[in-house]
Amino acid sequence: MATVQKEIILDADPAAVWAIISDFTDGPVRMALGFVTDSWVDEPGVRVVTFADGMAAAGAAHRARR
Repeated sequence: MATVQKEIILDADPAAVWAIISDFTDGPVRMALGFVTDSWVDEPGVRVVTFADGMAAAGAAHRARR
C-alpha cells in the first residue's frame, strides 16, 4: 500500500492536536470543518465520512503513531 506523508508546523498544543487526530469517529469533522460534514462508525473499525459536496467514503481504521 502506498503512503503519503506531509510535515506541517502547527501553532497548537500537542495534546489538543492528538485528541483530535485520535478521535476515530469525530476527528475528520473536527479537522476539516466545512469540508467534512459527518463521520460515523458503520461497523467495528470502519469509518464513513460525508463531505460537503454529498460524497461519502468508507475506510478501515489505522492507528495513529506517536
